[in-house]
Amino acid sequence: MKARTLRILVLALVVVTGSRATGQSALVGTVVSDPGENRLAQAEVIVAGVDRTIRSDSLGAFKLTGISPGMHRVTVRLAGYQPWTGTLQFRDAQTVEVDFVLQAIATPLPGVDVNAHATTRNPRLIEFEERRRSGVGKFISAEVFEKNNGRNLSSVILAQVSGVKLTEMSGEKILNSTRDGQSACPVQVVLNGMAVFTGAPTEEPFNIDGILTGNVLGLEYYTVAATPTRYLGTGGIAARGNHPQGAPCGTVIIWTK
Repeated sequence: MKARTLRILVLALVVVTGSRATGQSALVGTVVSDPGENRLAQAEVIVAGVDRTIRSDSLGAFKLTGISPGMHRVTVRLAGYQPWTGTLQFRDAQTVEVDFVLQAIATPLPGVDVNAHATTRNPRLIEFEERRRSGVGKFISAEVFEKNNGRNLSSVILAQVSGVKLTEMSGEKILNSTRDGQSACPVQVVLNGMAVFTGAPTEEPFNIDGILTGNVLGLEYYTVAATPTRYLGTGGIAARGNHPQGAPCGTVIIWTK
């Protein structure tokens, strides 16, 4: 499993895929720790409205079926870790696949100013940090990009984020989702808070490798179901109503120096 970092709560990568069940949805995935990315056994997964809960197995995996379609409040908890509670959308006869990363509860050290780093944090990363603390998405910090300085940005993203692939469009390198069920499903690209590529069929492609890896301070990736509210409905497919709840095939948000 690729490394993830998180300071307060939990990271959840949400992917919607087909389910063989009829009318009922399912929640499947794994629970791991941060720091360490260790698989967590016996973590309790609770979905509101379902009359049973489930615990992760020895490999951190879980599967909870019999979930009615709609928005459900989900809680993941384990002793010694900060619990996560949030709302996920379940569609008719579909599976929501989630990787939960639970933050270990740290014991404060006397005499240590834990807020000292906040004054030196880059202002551009305030939004990045707020979403990372709140819960859903895949986050890559500056340290990863610094270690990979000199490599194409696309190769770093592909190594860190599952569910995406690289294709070419008019000679430009385009990120595509591999979990939308379409042969070509371009991912929306947001650069420093502004959408530079939405995936609309008539739009000029955006070369992801046009951004230097060493200039990246942070990156967020969201599937369609998990795209932040401010970026919902900005893509071409979303405008046609196929995915009214979000960007066409997911969103990558990049913050640079």
